[in-house]
Amino acid sequence: MLFSYRVRKEQGAPDERELDAALVGEDGLEASSEDTDEYENETDEDFDEEEDEEETAEEEEKEKEEDEDGVVAVDLNLGEFKGPLQFYVWKKLLGELHPVPASIILDPNSAHPRLVLMEEDTKVQFNLNRRFWLENLPETFTYTPCVVGQKGITTGRFYWEIDVGDSTDWIVGMAKKSVKRKKQLNFLPKEGVWAIELKAGEYQALSEPRTPLSVCGKMEKVGIYLDFEGGQLSFYNSSMTHLYTFQACFHEEMLPFLSTQSSYPLSV
Repeated sequence: MLFSYRVRKEQGAPDERELDAALVGEDGLEASSEDTDEYENETDEDFDEEEDEEETAEEEEKEKEEDEDGVVAVDLNLGEFKGPLQFYVWKKLLGELHPVPASIILDPNSAHPRLVLMEEDTKVQFNLNRRFWLENLPETFTYTPCVVGQKGITTGRFYWEIDVGDSTDWIVGMAKKSVKRKKQLNFLPKEGVWAIELKAGEYQALSEPRTPLSVCGKMEKVGIYLDFEGGQLSFYNSSMTHLYTFQACFHEEMLPFLSTQSSYPLSV
């Protein structure tokens, strides 16, 4: 229709009747240039709306897939973590997850005599040459080279990291406040300790029986997540790959727990 009008225009100036005839469709309805422009605008708007709807549908489908691929629910209450904790899950958890109540400070009164605390009680290392003496304080570990944090947790969900660095002998996790300190510890949940360890080059969860952990390469940081009411204590490596989850009912104050027999320090 427009093509017919343009041909006529080149052949000579048509009168109004010729122009009107050229702009009449097969159905006999007159189509003005304004109608054509309006039709094109409506087509563009419809296309934009369809494109927006397609993008929205794609985003919703992507979010659905991400939710299905996520290893935990947003509330992090149920089930055992089985794979990498994706970054998008952590973003969803920003309103749910809290840092530890305060910066972790190790309790010097709890430290075994051969453990040396440094940097305002945020680092600990083992010193075999340190003069051994038995501390009479009730909170001191006298038989096992352990130390706990000054402040414990009695409610909520918390995540923090322990820098194990180059240490080749360590145990990190949580212990109940009433854990025995004047006898040899076996580092088991039944004794009030939930932890993982590196010993003789092997990583394992200190469950009963011990559970070997699959770790690619060297682990320099250990992430610890505690859901007190949910009864979960989980461990991650620095790339947020899940290592192990303990299921338990926590009935008393829980303290950050470290043990080492290495001269390389552990940092909280």
